[in-house]
Amino acid sequence: TMYFARLLPQNVIIMAAIFGGLTMFYAIPIYKKQNLRSLSGAKIFIIALVWMGIAVLVPLEYHNLNLFTWRIFFHCLEILLFVIALTLPFEIRDLKYDEPELATIPQKLGVQKAKLLGSALLIIAGVIAFQRSYIGDIQPIISVIIFALTMILIWISKKDQGKYFAAFWVESVPTLWLLLLLLF
Repeated sequence: TMYFARLLPQNVIIMAAIFGGLTMFYAIPIYKKQNLRSLSGAKIFIIALVWMGIAVLVPLEYHNLNLFTWRIFFHCLEILLFVIALTLPFEIRDLKYDEPELATIPQKLGVQKAKLLGSALLIIAGVIAFQRSYIGDIQPIISVIIFALTMILIWISKKDQGKYFAAFWVESVPTLWLLLLLLF
């Protein structure tokens, strides 16, 4: 990692380090055996922020593109909404393990309302995907297919999921998205 890191511009390393630090402190205790994951209600948003940063901001920084345009803002918002929704099947599965102090979305809203919220987030993300696309662009169509698949996975998720439901099927959604983008 250090070999390849030396090939990157310093501003990219700094930005990647910020998101890497969030990831590290998500698991490693910062203060009195508390990590970022244990902050009430913050777990899902930290995950979404890191995904958005690594998937959108770091590559833009590498190419020295302006990070502060409306198009970039809406792309970041689309990724944030998608990741929050994609994380819901995991939070539903973890209901029986998570401490009540975590205040996850399914703990706060209940499973049905969490599924409705996830669906609403994916619909908004789909609208954003089409709004920021160009005529003839296949990417928003692929995004909406992925969002629809994610919505189906949210609705069939439950507290007592099969062993591979979240660990394989839900986890594979971003990989499928990449494969579809590469194929088309």
